[in-house]
Amino acid sequence: MVKYQKIGYFVCLVVSLILPLVNTGEVGAKDKSKKQKFTQPQEQKETIRVRRIPGTARGDNCDLISREIIRLIVPENQIAKTVSNKPTIFLYVSQDLAYPLEVIFYSRQSGTIFTSRLEKLPQGFVAVKIPEDSPGLKIGEVAKFTATVVCHEKQRSRNLWVQGWIERTSIPQINQDSSILDCNVDYAEAGIWYDALYCAYSQLNNKENVSVFGEDDFNSLLEQINFAELKIENSETQNLTVFP
Repeated sequence: MVKYQKIGYFVCLVVSLILPLVNTGEVGAKDKSKKQKFTQPQEQKETIRVRRIPGTARGDNCDLISREIIRLIVPENQIAKTVSNKPTIFLYVSQDLAYPLEVIFYSRQSGTIFTSRLEKLPQGFVAVKIPEDSPGLKIGEVAKFTATVVCHEKQRSRNLWVQGWIERTSIPQINQDSSILDCNVDYAEAGIWYDALYCAYSQLNNKENVSVFGEDDFNSLLEQINFAELKIENSETQNLTVFP
């Protein structure tokens, strides 16, 4: 009898310890909480979709324009960087453009940074710089820019457009012994694409030294992003529109 009493006492003790946890859901709540915390997805970063060449628009005037009327001179599928608060982007227009080209810089942090409409662009490269009187990019700020051929004023979805992203970063540690002649190389190696291209462009358009620099640096950067077909054969005959 004493043996059975001890067993009964032991069973009651076990039940008294387990039931409160089961009834209150404490065990389940703890497990669920841990599981939610472990499987909770991290905040998703915005997908970077660099659209360097516009797709074909449907209907009316846009059908008369080449699908490759404009090209954005940026690396594909990544955010290119700059150390400038007022960077310059480059586009290529494959033929004289009768329609306006609308350029917009925008970031979530600053809102609309700069917008402009360029009229009657000739065939060739177009350099668009954020003007001095516009808000500049802050270090760490990521901005989106679009360039739209406005052949439909009222139906914006039917226009041709390209888009890219730009991030301002701090100045990288580059070879201090290198001269300004190597600025495009140093920046390109550091991933500072926009400044590397602008540096090569500036050298190319330095009238006193253009025979020294030639077109090799600018063309080399185009080849790196698979735009070798746009290479400049003769800088003196190449149209390049700078805005502003």
